[in-house]
Amino acid sequence: MKEIYFDHFPSFAELWGVVVRKLYSEIGFSEELISFLKLNKQSKIADVAAGEGFPALYLRKGGFTIDCFDLSDDQIELFKLNALKEGVDSTIIKSSWLDLKSKTGKQYEFIMCRGNSFIYASGGWNSTEYDSKSALKLYEQTLRVFHNLLAEGGILYLDKFKDGEIDHNEKVCDVNIGSKIYSLIFQTKLYKSKKERYASMILRDIEGNEKVFPNLTYSLSEKELRETANKVGFSLRKTLFRTDRLFDIFALKKR
Repeated sequence: MKEIYFDHFPSFAELWGVVVRKLYSEIGFSEELISFLKLNKQSKIADVAAGEGFPALYLRKGGFTIDCFDLSDDQIELFKLNALKEGVDSTIIKSSWLDLKSKTGKQYEFIMCRGNSFIYASGGWNSTEYDSKSALKLYEQTLRVFHNLLAEGGILYLDKFKDGEIDHNEKVCDVNIGSKIYSLIFQTKLYKSKKERYASMILRDIEGNEKVFPNLTYSLSEKELRETANKVGFSLRKTLFRTDRLFDIFALKKR
């Protein structure tokens, strides 16, 4: 595994970017996404979980126009830096999902919410706090926002962890921070009795000391997603991507 270098202690966004780039082929995934959604250069597209820019910056570099949104300041900062490196438009709008309507007056043919992001509509991203009592209500409210932003027949691309996901704890790569070597660990665990999913990135030095970046939220099931999507006004189709073995992928079509 190739070692990653930082001249400063990396942010959550920077480490998550490392994990994403290690787990995915940017070109392979992006081209499969374009083919699946039948995107063209005239398509009206929004990425509502743009993060550090995967795959939105690849699409922009390929001539697609895509509006990008994210709520996390560290993700937005990294998105802009990566866009400048790629020589493409660095525009990204800071917004929560529930506030999207006030941030854009557009309607889209395609909305992307990838990277298992949707489950964090109830909170818990880069945190161990989320709204457990209102989780399903927040998923419904968020889907209604996406539904309203889509044109008739528009598609919401959404993915999430598999219901049968097996707990894992794996080393992604070595990270060199100011000449000190750390192992970057990616870890997930389902707490089925509590209906929670825990995911974390861990920096572990050679002495075994750890810096943990946690994410804890409601473990939304496929059944709950289907029921909520149908209630909002979507028809839902499940598919598989050759380039994404981590998550189940869903195409939600606005009825």
